[in-house]
Amino acid sequence: MSLIDAFNSLPEDEGTLRARKLRAERADRILKDDLFKLAIEVVRKEILDRLLACSPNDLDGLRQFRLMHDMVGMVEGALIGYIRDGSFAEDSLRRISEKKGLFGKIGLG
Repeated sequence: MSLIDAFNSLPEDEGTLRARKLRAERADRILKDDLFKLAIEVVRKEILDRLLACSPNDLDGLRQFRLMHDMVGMVEGALIGYIRDGSFAEDSLRRISEKKGLFGKIGLG
C-alpha cells in the first residue's frame, strides 16, 4: 500500500477530527470548572440524603434515587469519554500532519 492509499483510507477527515478535539477541550474545561464541580457535589449529596431518608420498604424510591445517582455519574462519564475521544482525534491529526510533511518532502504535497 502506498502512502497516498494509506492517507486516503483514514476513517475521518481533518474537519471531523478537529471538531472532536475541540469538543474534548470544552469537556475538559467543564470538568475542571469549579461551579460544575460544586453543582455535581450538591446534586450527589442531595440524592444521597434522599436515598438515606427512604424507608427500606420503599423499593421504588430506593431505585429512583439509585438511578439518579447513576445518571450523575453518566454525565461525568460522557464528558470523560469526549476527552478520551479527543485524545484519539489529536493522535490522528498528528499522524495526518506527519504524512503531509512526508508528502511535501517527496514532492507530492
